[in-house]
Amino acid sequence: MAKDFKYLAFYNEIKRKIISMEYLEGNMLPSETQFMAKYNISRITVRNALALLEQEGYVYRIQGKGCYVAGNFRQQSLDKIHSYTDMILAAGMIPGKRVLSCIVEPSTKKVAALLHLKEGDPIFVLKRIILADDLPICLTKAILPYARLIDIDQFDFSSESLYHILENSYGYSVDRTAMTFEASASDHYVSEMLSVPENTPLLIYSSISYAKIGKDELPIELCESFYLTNKIKYRLDKRR
Repeated sequence: MAKDFKYLAFYNEIKRKIISMEYLEGNMLPSETQFMAKYNISRITVRNALALLEQEGYVYRIQGKGCYVAGNFRQQSLDKIHSYTDMILAAGMIPGKRVLSCIVEPSTKKVAALLHLKEGDPIFVLKRIILADDLPICLTKAILPYARLIDIDQFDFSSESLYHILENSYGYSVDRTAMTFEASASDHYVSEMLSVPENTPLLIYSSISYAKIGKDELPIELCESFYLTNKIKYRLDKRR
């Protein structure tokens, strides 16, 4: 128990200093040895706490140099799959959703091809505004194959996470997502939905997500999202 307390106490202390900006964005954190001496803890305790802070987006590592403050603690890594709910919670904000529409309709030829369906097969189309601390951050449209997700339109998507429903109610875990990103400016409709002026900078994110269905990996979701860029920063770590 004492080891757990030291680990959590150190983790919470560094997290507090980042959020309060005692440790500033882009600055290198003290070394592992310095942390060990200051807090009278072991190296493994330091490494485990820093690993969790890195996973949550508070810090990042540069190989051979050290650990740096990610700065804005509402920063998300793009190298992992997150639900909107998990992403917002990890950013230290309260998630919310406003459902615009939730319908089942026939698939077009293009959508059917992308989801490995036949043209006209039923699809579930979910349009929502994603909120963080009661403020809109994203307008999103998800399209899913209804035959694999019978009665999914009966869930309350204003309070429940789509990915949690896929996993917990249907047994589909999203294992891979192919994404494309595009910088753009908001048109009249998107501006109205996100309560921002027209031509506000946006990050448009289109994706196809895949889940294991039996022995096969099949597409389970098409998604298009319009993100405001002033609420959450995104980070992609690359190695040579």
